[in-house]
Amino acid sequence: MLAFLSWLAFAPAGVAVAAKGFHADVPGYDPSPGEVSLGIRVTDPATAAAVESGLRRERMPATVFANARASEGLRPAAELTFGVAEEPGLEGSYLPWRAKSQARVAASEIQHNTGAPPEYFLPATLTNLAAYAEAPSHTRLVMPGKTGGALSPGLMLVDTSGLDPEAARQKLARAFQEIRERDLECVPLAEL
Repeated sequence: MLAFLSWLAFAPAGVAVAAKGFHADVPGYDPSPGEVSLGIRVTDPATAAAVESGLRRERMPATVFANARASEGLRPAAELTFGVAEEPGLEGSYLPWRAKSQARVAASEIQHNTGAPPEYFLPATLTNLAAYAEAPSHTRLVMPGKTGGALSPGLMLVDTSGLDPEAARQKLARAFQEIRERDLECVPLAEL
């Protein structure tokens, strides 16, 4: 039984069980057919600025997930929502208080640079119950859809980590094209 509870706490399915048990809504977990929400993970200020300007031109609802460093490239944008992108952990032992501290700093920087508090928290790895402990206050944990294969309803995460601005723009353009080709409706994350 202990092994099952441990698995449940660290498995993505554990989030779904907890969400139902605690009446918590996990955006991206159980999407409506035909709807997708676009999320973009950024880790560099110049790339964040390029992504933000591309999203404004397209006028497509999206959530920009940034770490503290990337938030330096963000500006106020009424048509976008923002979220904290958790920093990948160090190899070896995991320090949850360090992850929580980094997430709080990122949330503060996002609010400082955009004028709006982040609404969502995107864990660095698979979403599990441990991610609830790392999420900054007043943010909602999100669960992206599958990252490989065909686009399906849910949170479509475009990860621009480590990409320069031009490569990020191209990756974002491919995501826009895929959403249109699959005839999916792009909705704000709050509506998913």
